[in-house]
Amino acid sequence: MTFDMAQFIAGCVLLSLAIGYACWTRIRVWLLREDFFVIRDELWDKARELGALDHPEHRAARHHLNACIRAAHLISVPVLIRFALASEGQKSACPDTPSDDNPELTRAMEHARRRLIKRVGRYLVVERPLSALIYICAMGTWFVVRTVAARFVNSSAPEELSQVDDAYSKRSPKKLVPLDV
Repeated sequence: MTFDMAQFIAGCVLLSLAIGYACWTRIRVWLLREDFFVIRDELWDKARELGALDHPEHRAARHHLNACIRAAHLISVPVLIRFALASEGQKSACPDTPSDDNPELTRAMEHARRRLIKRVGRYLVVERPLSALIYICAMGTWFVVRTVAARFVNSSAPEELSQVDDAYSKRSPKKLVPLDV
């Protein structure tokens, strides 16, 4: 096999990989949305069976699932991290203590929520391996920062920095002289 033939084969393989990945990025979102539709439809069937289609919690869950379906193409680890940090301390869309007036519906909604979480997790880790790599790097960075911050807080460094700051603030400020341009 000649060098030109090897280049041609390598080029074909790389082009095939690029085209395959471009197709996969769309197919994985279709599959994710399809699974979201299945989860929503099963919850709807259970609510219909229980006569709770107009129940406020079911309507909120259905609205939430529809939003997940619409935003499926945007789901990635960096986006989820950004939303997790931005929504810290805000009220959750899913109530922590669901009403007890329909325990079967509450169980069905909790089951749908767990399935939704598992599906998004599988999408991020298996179907978006680059996002998983970003997540692992982010968590590693967070662990390092948290460890360093804990060591800083537990050491004598804050007192030393405070002394340096006090000494620096007691010095008379130098007058700034404008530069001639």
